[in-house]
Parts: sequence; C-alpha cells; structure tokens
Amino acid sequence: MSALAASVFPFSHILSNVLLVVLVTGILALVAAMSFRIAVGMRGVGTQKMQDSALAERSSVAAFLGHVRWVVLFLSLLFAGCLYAIMDGGWSVVAGGAWPFPMVAGSFLFGVIMALASVSCAARAAHTAQMRTAQAARIGLTEALRTAFLGGAITGFAVVGLVVVGLAFLLLLLTEFLGVSLNDVGGPMVAFAAGASIVALIIRVAGGIFFQGASLAGTDTGAAAGATRVSVAGALLAGDTVVEVVGGAMDLLQSVLFVLVAAVLIGSSMPGESAPQQAAVLPLAVIGLSIVSSIFGSFVVRTKRGDRNVQGVLKNGLFLAATLLLIGSFFLCRGLLAADMFLGVYIATITGLVVGIVFSMAAEYATSGHFAPVRRLAAEYKDGFVSATLAGIALGARSVCLLTVLLIADVVIAFIAGGFFGVAMSMVGMLSLLGVQLAVNASCSAMEHAGTIAGSSDLPKQVCARTDVLRSAGSALIAAGRVSMVGIGILSGVLLLISFSGAASFDAANAATTLVVVCLLLGAAVSFAVLSVLLRGSRSIARVWLSKSQPGRAPVLDDGVRAVRKAASGAVWKMGLALSLMAVLLPVILGVFAGSQALGAFFLGFLISSGGLALAMVVSGGAWRNALRHVEEGNEGGEGSAAHRSALIVDVLGVSLGTTVAPSLVVFLKTMLVVSLLSLAFFTGGGML
Repeated sequence: MSALAASVFPFSHILSNVLLVVLVTGILALVAAMSFRIAVGMRGVGTQKMQDSALAERSSVAAFLGHVRWVVLFLSLLFAGCLYAIMDGGWSVVAGGAWPFPMVAGSFLFGVIMALASVSCAARAAHTAQMRTAQAARIGLTEALRTAFLGGAITGFAVVGLVVVGLAFLLLLLTEFLGVSLNDVGGPMVAFAAGASIVALIIRVAGGIFFQGASLAGTDTGAAAGATRVSVAGALLAGDTVVEVVGGAMDLLQSVLFVLVAAVLIGSSMPGESAPQQAAVLPLAVIGLSIVSSIFGSFVVRTKRGDRNVQGVLKNGLFLAATLLLIGSFFLCRGLLAADMFLGVYIATITGLVVGIVFSMAAEYATSGHFAPVRRLAAEYKDGFVSATLAGIALGARSVCLLTVLLIADVVIAFIAGGFFGVAMSMVGMLSLLGVQLAVNASCSAMEHAGTIAGSSDLPKQVCARTDVLRSAGSALIAAGRVSMVGIGILSGVLLLISFSGAASFDAANAATTLVVVCLLLGAAVSFAVLSVLLRGSRSIARVWLSKSQPGRAPVLDDGVRAVRKAASGAVWKMGLALSLMAVLLPVILGVFAGSQALGAFFLGFLISSGGLALAMVVSGGAWRNALRHVEEGNEGGEGSAAHRSALIVDVLGVSLGTTVAPSLVVFLKTMLVVSLLSLAFFTGGGML
C-alpha cells in the first residue's frame, strides 16, 4: 500500500478498505434520506379535515405494526436462543463450559433490528408524504409530483442505506476486529439475512391479509353509509400503506440482502491469493456506486409547468442512474478484478442492469392502461366479470412466457460471461436500481393516497383533477413495480438455490432417487397449500370487520378502532406467526429426515410452481386494477356503468392475487432457503430415512 493510500485508509488490506468506503456510501444514503425527510416535512400539511383523514390511517398502521413488533420479538428471541445453543456452542454452558461469543445469534438479532428500522422508516415516510402531496396539489401538479417523489425517496434511500451499512459493518466487524477469515463469514452473514427475512415474511404475509380482508369487507358492505364506509376506507388506506410501501420496502430489503450475501459468498470462494477478497467486495462496491448514481438521478425528477407526463418524469431519474452505473461499474470491475476476468464480470453486471430495465418495461406494457393489453381487458368488462376474469388470467399466463424468457436470457448470458459469479453479479446489477424503483413505487402510493385524501376532504375540483392525474400514473407504475419485485425475488431465490446446491453438493441428475422425486412433487404441492392458507386467511380477517346481523340485513361494522385492532391482531398472530413458523420448521424437519439432496429437490419444485404462479397472478392483478382505472376515466361507459360494476368485482380478486398471494409466495420461498442454508451443517446427504 502506498504512503498516500495508507494515510487515507486505516486498514492494511483491500477487503477492509473497500468495506469502509461502502460503509460511507451507506451512510450517505441515510443522510440523503434524512435531508429528503426535512425537505418534505417543511411543506404544508393541509386543512384540518385532511389531517384528520391522515391521522386515522396512521393510527391503523400503528396498530398493525405494534402487533408485528410483538410477534417479531417472540420469534427472534426463540430463534436466537436456538442459534446460540446449537451454532454458537451455548449448550456447552450446561456442562460447565464458558459462555461463547454469540456470533451467529448476534448476527441474527442484528438483522432483525435492521429490518425493523427499515419498517419504521418506510411507515413514517409514507405518512409524511401522503398528506403533504395532497396539500401540494392545491398549489400545482409540479409541486405535488416533487413532494411525492421526495417522500418516496426517503423510503428508497433509507432501506438501501440500512442494508448496505448493516452488511458492510457486519463484514468489517467479523474480518477486521474479530479475526474471522473470509471463508468463515458465511454463517453470520446468512444468519443476518435470516433475521431480516423473518421480519419481511411477517410484514408481507400479515400486511397482505390485513389489506385483503379490508378489501373483502368493503365489497361486502357494498353501498353502506356512515361509519361502515368510513372505517373500511380508512382500513383500506392503512392496508395499502402496509402492502405497497412497507411491504415493498421489505421485498427490496430481502432481495438485496440475499443477493449480496450470496454474491459475497460465491466471490469469496474464487481461486487465488487476493482474488477472493476483491471478488467478495465487488457486489457491495457496485451497490455503493448505485447509491451515488441514484442520488444524482433524484435531482432530475421534476416537471415543467403544464407537463402532465408524470410517468416519463419519474423515469428520468431511473435512466440517469442507470447511465452513471453503466459507466462507473466498468472502472470498479477493472480496478478490483484480474485482467482475465473483469470484462466477463462487467458484461454480466450490465446484462443484469439492462434486463432489469427491459423487464420493468415489459411489465408496464402488460399492466398499464396506456397500452393495448389493458385496454382490451377493459373492453371485456362490458361482457361481464366472468369474461374479464378469464381475459385477465390469460394475460397473466401469456406474460409469464415473455418475462421468464427475459430471466432465462439474463442467467444464460451472465453464466457464459462470468460463471456462477457472473450470475451473482448480474443479479446485483439488476438490483442496483431498486433503490430508485422503490422511491418511485413509494411516491406512486403517496400519489394514490393524495387523491383519496383530496376526494374525502372536499377540495376544489381543480385540485382533484391534479390528483387524478397523479393517481392514474401512480397506479400504472405501482403495478409494473410489483411485477419487477416479484421477478427479481424469483431470481434471488434462484441464486440462493444455487448457493444451497453448491453447499449441499446437490446434483439433480445423480440424485433421482424415489425420495428425491417425492420431495420434488411435495415442493410443488406445498406452494399450493400456502396459496390456500393465504386466500382463506384473508376471508377470516374480513369477518372480523363485519358482524352479521339478522337475515336479510346488511352487515354492520363494529367500532372502527376496535375492528382495526382485532383485524391486525388476527392477521399478525394467526397468519403471520403460523406461516413464519412453517417457513422455518418445514425445511429443517425435511432436511433432518430426508437429507440435503431431497431438500434441494423440494426447493426446486416449490420454485418452479410458485414462481410461475406468482408472476401470472401479479400481472393479472395489476392489469385488472388498471383496467378499472381506465373505465373510471370515462372509457367503456365510465363510472356507474355495467362495465364499471364488473370491474369493481374483478378488482377484489386482483387485490387478493397481486398484492397478497404473489409476493408472499416469493418471500416464503426465500425465507425457507435462507433457513436451510443456515442449518445445512446439520443435514446429512441421505437424512434419517
């Protein structure tokens, strides 16, 4: 190391110095999020009626997250105790030994804390942005769009910053201060990812069921007036915040964390003396570069006076960040990798970046009301909800073919260019823009909520017209972003399966025993079992909202606050806790009794069945929602027509499939995979059977 470098960097080898730089970029993201929070907080909050509407939603979200924290506390202490006793050697204390250092259990709890901090940041940012976006719409469309995007950027940069800071700090602590070699950091890193994954699973499953239950309750109440409609509407807003903003943040957190952990572990196994260190830090360095690129991209999200192309403006930041990342990653790969491999890894990285953008554009084409597929779907509503339902299912199934081909092309090109490490880096490249995408998705949620607040607060028609423009653009981008999140979640599951297969020496061609084939089919069957649990759970939560009175009378809603608390409690404690325990215990039991080979086949079956299901459902759900928006804008008969009534019925199905079932299936798969990686040392190849 040169004298200049030694004066700048405090450590003696490249791994720790690059980790220090990455840590600084993570802190920079948190500073950017804080500055955006201050900028949005300085804007007006609107009328008292607007504040009351936002306060009711905030109370509902707080009630839901309060139950989430208690469940997470219970599960984290239970699992951390097991990890400390089994993996850290805490059981030796029973025999009179010393208390070992809680390396794995501590990493698990650190992941839980980081995920809970992300949840809190996302929820607070959503509340800050929604009401202020509605108030900014009273001034103009430009001010409303800028306010919404800054509010979404709080979530995007806060989540990415927390992930990068957490992972870089953990690696720096392990390698530099605790003396753990790079080959031995796998256990603590996977435990860190597992802790965050438990929180993500509870948020995604329980939040989706909470929102879906409120949606079903709203359908059952029909045109009921008074407290019924107000309370259900407030619950729908709260559920939408949990699903779209907080749930989207958890999807991003889990995918980024899993891909980074897998890429670091694959890179650390590279041959050579210094190659493992350089390859291990490259994924984190690319994500750090993406943070800087995204900050620059956030400054170009502005509209001119009179410009109503909201979607195009929001994409400007995405394209600028992609361009900067395309250039900067070349120099990162060239500086960190050997001359004979940097070009292949760079090609793999930009392949992931380009495929990610194309995937998002294809998802937008399939789900946006600005394009032919959704407009043809909207025309089907005139023939009834059955015809529209079948057309939406067909659209989702057709889209799976194209989207799957894109994912296959990404994996094949990346593998040819850089092997398994190239596949990992392609997924890092695809994820590198998710911070901006999450900011866009969160801002779109703020736009939709601003329209609801404006409508319920009796604001002038001119203001409502502006928020309608925002709602239309927001609905289209949310649907496309949800499809992208599911697709990237599937790819991160593929990368985790590759890591599991390498660690377990799983070879599908040579492991075709009867037990392995049975577990392959069992994995496909379990995905449908989870689907059933999610759909039935939402119906049971909907019953909490409604108390059935005498035959022939409309359902009557219980007290609003009491109903919110009961619904949140049921969604979290009954469904979130049950599926979390299932995601942890199922792979452990299967691995102990059937072995790692059969467990790998189980994951393969679950991935193939749930991946296609999730993509089809999320595309169909988004298309149904935007077809409804298309009708509400005055097309196909407009509001109040037969087409509109059919669209409202089908949209409930779209909410169930697109916002609850599809994302939950992917999160469930990734949680099972990371738990299996963590406990793989206790599985034998053939198991106990």
